[in-house]
Amino acid sequence: MRSFSLLAAMCLSLLASTVPGPGGVARAQALTEPSGLLSPGWDRFDEPLDAAMSSVAWRVHRPSRTLHVTVKLAGATPGKIYQIGVHQVVRRCDLLPSAFGAYPYADCGPITREGKTATAASVDFGAIVTDLNGGGTVRLEVPSMQPGIYKLVFHLRDGAGCNVIGGGPGTTCAMVFRTPAPFPQTTRIAIN
Repeated sequence: MRSFSLLAAMCLSLLASTVPGPGGVARAQALTEPSGLLSPGWDRFDEPLDAAMSSVAWRVHRPSRTLHVTVKLAGATPGKIYQIGVHQVVRRCDLLPSAFGAYPYADCGPITREGKTATAASVDFGAIVTDLNGGGTVRLEVPSMQPGIYKLVFHLRDGAGCNVIGGGPGTTCAMVFRTPAPFPQTTRIAIN
């Protein structure tokens, strides 16, 4: 009887953690982690992506003030590297802490995308390499976050090496995927 109860609980848990995907096919979704679907842009809109199956999920480990980020790609360019980070939308650059957790800000200033202008600071903290089908998943940590409310746009860049020492050319800085959209919509994350 005990094994039946355990099996029933596992089945109910699985049913509760699925949502309909394209064509009515169920796909798993973490109930405890907020997430956003990736969409093309904001610098380039021609990179392939299965937007219905590509996402960024995040959670905050409160005791350590660590931001955990999970990026899932589907239908992107096979065998390609994408650099991962955020643009933090702020009122003024001089109000930013010295770093985004353990990672230095690359720059801060007004940017205009999709006809809208906002002040934003960019920081990159990881990369993902896609498999033969253009898919992949990577989990990243941003430790030592300062307390506060962060208004973020998660981004993936076209290649890797932007804004890091020894990195690639400026062409690797173009944003090809982001969440949320359109600019300057943000995701608000509280660090206590």
